[in-house]
Amino acid sequence: MSSNPIQTITPAEEANLIAYLSIPKLTISGRFRQLRNKLAVLLMLDAGLRVGEAASLPMSSVYTHPYIHAAIHLTEAMTKSHQPRSIPFSAQLRDALQELIPSGFFCNPLSPSDPLLYSANPRIPITTRQLERIVKNAAIKSFGRPIHPHMLRHTFATKLMRVAPMPVVQSLLGHQHLSSTQVYVHPNSQDLTDAIAQMHQPPPATTDLHT
Repeated sequence: MSSNPIQTITPAEEANLIAYLSIPKLTISGRFRQLRNKLAVLLMLDAGLRVGEAASLPMSSVYTHPYIHAAIHLTEAMTKSHQPRSIPFSAQLRDALQELIPSGFFCNPLSPSDPLLYSANPRIPITTRQLERIVKNAAIKSFGRPIHPHMLRHTFATKLMRVAPMPVVQSLLGHQHLSSTQVYVHPNSQDLTDAIAQMHQPPPATTDLHT
């Protein structure tokens, strides 16, 4: 197991980042970049995609005309582990898709092989380097420090670990080995505060079945 601490963003930073990426732009090109950048961040923050997975997503992974899927479908060729996986959409990720896909920014007609995220040419997917710059700049502008896209995946995994069994987290992250998932079993300061507070709470009252 890695001894390096997992780096995440705080709930406040997460809220500031999404709020910044939700500010509507007046120009057509600015509006496209705003919708695309918000979707890109949510693919990592709400679905735990690696930056390379997000960059390489084809339209067919989320959309079959005229319907948006219920989950992101990653094929063997698209994942680091070479294992297919599906990640259900969060409400805000689905909303971001519904904002971008019908907006007219894609080639007409849409092809299943068209990239979901692109920069200048709608037939050429965005690069991981471009996504790294997008995330870094948005973080600086929204909460004052640069971050790497992998911190969004770490944040997703850390939050998920608190509400789901480890095998579920392993499956959603696409880890081949459970040891890779176990690095997310780490308490933060809020966990420590909650533990002390709960230690002094009275036990729940029991019901006397004989009364």
